[in-house]
Amino acid sequence: MSERSLPSWAEQVRSIYLRGEASVFLLHGNVYDVVMHEGELLPLTEFLSKVLLGKKDVVVQFNPSTGVKFHKKEQPVSNLEELVGVRDTEKVLGGLEKMLRTMEGVALLLDYAEMIAPRGQSSFLTEADRKAIVTLHRWSLERAIESSDNIVILVSEQLPQLADKIVSNPRIATIEVPLPEEDDRRQLVRRLEPDATDKEASKLASHSAG
Repeated sequence: MSERSLPSWAEQVRSIYLRGEASVFLLHGNVYDVVMHEGELLPLTEFLSKVLLGKKDVVVQFNPSTGVKFHKKEQPVSNLEELVGVRDTEKVLGGLEKMLRTMEGVALLLDYAEMIAPRGQSSFLTEADRKAIVTLHRWSLERAIESSDNIVILVSEQLPQLADKIVSNPRIATIEVPLPEEDDRRQLVRRLEPDATDKEASKLASHSAG
């Protein structure tokens, strides 16, 4: 993982991972805002793939709507045909698990995790939902994944929408991405509006949230 200056939540992910305390993470909260890093404004997924996970050989993202996207692929993926162009969650999770079991240095990002493993009584969930919940839970317990220098990051804006079995799992490190502090917002105003006075920058910062 990158050692460059990181937001506090990202540094928390990095520290927990390097200490070997978890290989599966759940990011929640302000996950659809941009992250300001070294003068750049980056969407969360781009920040994760380029900065926090920049040393991984393979960085792959799954979005239930758009399917699988490789942000980085510096080693061959033997089961590529099981992933590219596939949107069926059960099939994709199976292909991703094969990657996690057979490769090293893989970072997996799962967007809209609440759509993959939704909250609800088991009897009201579809079979595919139940299988996805068990799969994600099982990944957090897999020694093979942990020992292969792989990492899985689930992204969900609202924790109450995500399956209890995932949220309450002590083997999944749950970390909140907070709204930016007023000083961070003031710095952003300065970057976007360099001609603004101190009073104008402070006023804009105090009236903004993200």
